[in-house]
Amino acid sequence: LFAGDFNSHHVYWGYRTDSSGKLLWNWMCTNNYTYLNSKVATFVQCNTRLVLDLTFASSNLFISSWAVVDTATN
Repeated sequence: LFAGDFNSHHVYWGYRTDSSGKLLWNWMCTNNYTYLNSKVATFVQCNTRLVLDLTFASSNLFISSWAVVDTATN
């Protein structure tokens, strides 16, 4: 299971693809990982709502759903 802000952009997760996003996408496909995010924003500030944090799981760890919680913690 991999989750975090990878600083990578790809059309599959709602951004114009950059070189880092292409590398991450290729890694995901090559290693049989699944992108778990929905279109729910993981970063919200004022009028900005973005999907910054990405979550990937291998086929043997695949989960059917997850959620963004409203409680902010460190």
